[in-house]
Amino acid sequence: MPVLVLVALLIFINSSPAWASAPVELGAEIHAGWSDFSNPDSDPTLDSHSILGFGLQARQGRLSLELGADWIETEVSQKFIEGFGILPILLVGNVLTVKGNLTIVPILLTGRLHLGTEGGMIDPYIGGGGGYYFLSYDPGSTATSITGGNLSHDINFQSTPGIHANLGLDIRVTPVMTFTIDARYVWANAKVSYKGDLAGLNSGANPLSLDGWVTTFGIKYYFKN
Repeated sequence: MPVLVLVALLIFINSSPAWASAPVELGAEIHAGWSDFSNPDSDPTLDSHSILGFGLQARQGRLSLELGADWIETEVSQKFIEGFGILPILLVGNVLTVKGNLTIVPILLTGRLHLGTEGGMIDPYIGGGGGYYFLSYDPGSTATSITGGNLSHDINFQSTPGIHANLGLDIRVTPVMTFTIDARYVWANAKVSYKGDLAGLNSGANPLSLDGWVTTFGIKYYFKN
């Protein structure tokens, strides 16, 4: 998808240099939707959750650039096997699920190529970009070790960069306002670190996968000169 977006942008720029003479339009957007970062094949795992956000956009002709920020609060969990024995045979085992709340704040820059006619009612677009995913972990109190310690405090999720492909549709409601349907697919992996009892139980140090779809619906307002 990112390769197709890049090719489309290069074709457009090379074949239509007149876009540079178009006026620059500035706009602001608020949106809400759903994030689907859940991946049943990964561990740690994230629950899907609602999302809120806003963006600031500059558009010139068929090209636009948006700086946006989102807010996602979800639950993250990871399973461990606690026990002792003579390897490779586990004589005593206890499956622990460590849970906590994770706040994800992506700060993203997205470039887009608009495919509809300028000023038209229907304006589909494709694009891509990247940004930084700030993670804030709030430990839960659901998992304890054999010794009675709270294991949720022994895990940490680190902030990480990521990239995304984007597609969507703007529907013009008034000359200065549009209704936006937007979807992006995210590629990002956050490093996970352990301490205390979990440092001894950690067997794979798998990253936290943020890969998945984010779909939002929003209202965009353009500040006309």
